Amino acid sequence: MAEIPKLRIVLMNDRHKDIIDQDEDQNSPLYDNKDVEEFMVKVNKVFRAIEVCGQILRNRLGSLERNSLESIYEESLLVSLRFLSVFLRFSKYVREESIRKIKKILEENPNLSNSKIIREVESFYLGINYTVILGMLYKIAFSLGSAKGRDIYIRVTESNDKPSFCLIQEIIELQFEKKLDIQKIDKLHSEFSKNPVCDRFLKQIILHHCYMHDIGYKDRQKVADKFKISQVQRSNCIASKKSQD
Repeated sequence: MAEIPKLRIVLMNDRHKDIIDQDEDQNSPLYDNKDVEEFMVKVNKVFRAIEVCGQILRNRLGSLERNSLESIYEESLLVSLRFLSVFLRFSKYVREESIRKIKKILEENPNLSNSKIIREVESFYLGINYTVILGMLYKIAFSLGSAKGRDIYIRVTESNDKPSFCLIQEIIELQFEKKLDIQKIDKLHSEFSKNPVCDRFLKQIILHHCYMHDIGYKDRQKVADKFKISQVQRSNCIASKKSQD
């Protein structure tokens, strides 16, 4: 972010000149087709491996030993989350998109201050990361979850005590059991009181479930009060559900 004022000067001096020269683009690892293809192959392998582990969990719940099932689930989670960490560090693309965002902001609002531009780009950058992380949590949960493995998920989540494990378990329970446990949500909300990012993810997960399923009025009211959801958001939630019906 410290480079933004400098980039702003470059862009304002020459609006039609790209920040990164074409030769640098071609030599950059980001634009090396081979590197990008190799990375995408690894992405597909990780996703496929998660799905295979999920099939094993669902199909062998009654035949494999409990320790083996817990180990498969736990290792699958850890590998998936490590991959997510690597994916987020693949930041050259995000940096380039941020630069393009700055250029667009300057073209539309040439009189903006550096601090305003920094806030805009930070918001853009955080938005990308937020979407990637939430999407990955859903992917992991949908791949590994089932309606019959509750005891295994709880055991592994409790033994690891990681916020990401709690969020994934919550998605699994909502998706496969269609169960909105207000007491558990309240507990997680309290545990995440010092972790606003995870609390934001929890809110998004619960709201998404409310959008997609019929939830009783009392439960909706409790969720709205717990997460301090405005009347406008409540109306949008109800309208969204009706439009789907």
